[in-house]
Amino acid sequence: MSGAKAIELAEQDRAIAVAEKSRAESEAKAEADKARAAAVREEESVITVRETERAERAKAVELIAAADKPPSAEAIAVTVAAEAEKQAAQDKAEALRIAARSRSRAGPPESQGRSRCQKYCWRRHRSSSTESRCRGQTRR
Repeated sequence: MSGAKAIELAEQDRAIAVAEKSRAESEAKAEADKARAAAVREEESVITVRETERAERAKAVELIAAADKPPSAEAIAVTVAAEAEKQAAQDKAEALRIAARSRSRAGPPESQGRSRCQKYCWRRHRSSSTESRCRGQTRR
């Protein structure tokens, strides 16, 4: 081998070694980043659990304290008003259902007292002057 060839091979070996070292370093950094992310995730999870337990404890204390107090007149008034409002809404809904049922049984309002053509073609006949357009053809 010639001296120039040996130098060229040595430089290639050195470049390969540098590239492998760089790749290994990048992999190590990626692993370290993954480990840091996992540590942060676990730390946040611990904080979340701690705060959840505090909130549940405070809620339990409030429920116990509320159970010991007699209901106030204001709370009773609010409950009665809510129940009355609920009943009114139910009554209104029932009235709307009954009205809709009676309208559906009666047919279209325009068809009452009209000719047979207008009765069956009620969508096309908004006034009596349009009956001539139908030419007696009725839908059955």
